[in-house]
Amino acid sequence: MATLKFLKQKPVRRRYIKKYGNSKWSSFVGKQSAAAVKALTKKTTVHKLTADLTDIILGEEAFDLSKKNMLIELGFDGEKFQVKPADESEREAEKASVPTVRRKFDPRGIGLQIVEKAKEAEGGAWSGNELNEQFNLSPATLHRRRKEHRIIFWRDARHDFFYPKWQFTESGALRPGIEEILNTFNSSDEWRIMRYFLSTRHQLGEKRPLDLLRAGRVEEVIAHAKANAEEGSW
Repeated sequence: MATLKFLKQKPVRRRYIKKYGNSKWSSFVGKQSAAAVKALTKKTTVHKLTADLTDIILGEEAFDLSKKNMLIELGFDGEKFQVKPADESEREAEKASVPTVRRKFDPRGIGLQIVEKAKEAEGGAWSGNELNEQFNLSPATLHRRRKEHRIIFWRDARHDFFYPKWQFTESGALRPGIEEILNTFNSSDEWRIMRYFLSTRHQLGEKRPLDLLRAGRVEEVIAHAKANAEEGSW
């Protein structure tokens, strides 16, 4: 297809017909076209060759010696056949539309952004002291719940513990379903736990588990957690 596309360019047809006549044109465009071009240029990839030649003819690439020779072999004057270059204003506009510096992918930076977003999600988190003052949850109680995977928490750089507010009801109790899901996962990966509750899930209709727990669809989320815990895909 690339060969035929190239050969059907009007300048190609005119040059070939002028040099060889109309009678040979149809056969050249047919099955012999790819072989003829390949033989003339000694290229092993015909598709690459014809793509290169088409780029030259359309003025999309600068000429080099080998490509000039390709055109000359096919009956072109490679020195003269060029598309008029864009004026300076067009060149500057094109340059301005292309970023000059590509940002390097930074997985650590992206990870930190995700962590910070999780920390602040749904009103942030309470410290252990705040939970003790507001809901009478003692440090010993919180320690036991962390150890038994019965509460969601995260640690800062100083290893102080914080507890996302969204897991609690107004009375300070855990939302229904939270403890069952934590027991199902039985994981100490705090950020993975938080990501599970705060991320949309395809099997839950693109809803977050937290949203469904708030809506009372507790059994649905627990079933989803059990299925994914078995698959190791949460």
